Amino acid sequence: WYLLPLAGLATWLLIAIISKKSSLSALLTAVLLPLYVYFLTPRELTTSTLTIFYVFVSLFVIVRHKSNIKRLLNGEESNIKLSKEKK
Repeated sequence: WYLLPLAGLATWLLIAIISKKSSLSALLTAVLLPLYVYFLTPRELTTSTLTIFYVFVSLFVIVRHKSNIKRLLNGEESNIKLSKEKK
């Protein structure tokens, strides 16, 4: 179970580095979360209820990112800025 946060963080970082889009990173991490729960949680701790809960968490994140999804599809989503711009 301790691999779940690490898998989520690694997914978010990898997608953020590749795409430079925080919302895309969050969406893909949310989509993969139920799979991580199912495959990374020991069988004695994994229940269908736990997996279903994380499916609903993922759906909630996707619904909350509806406007971001539209911007991503239209190519209008802003990139992550890692440094301050000079004025």
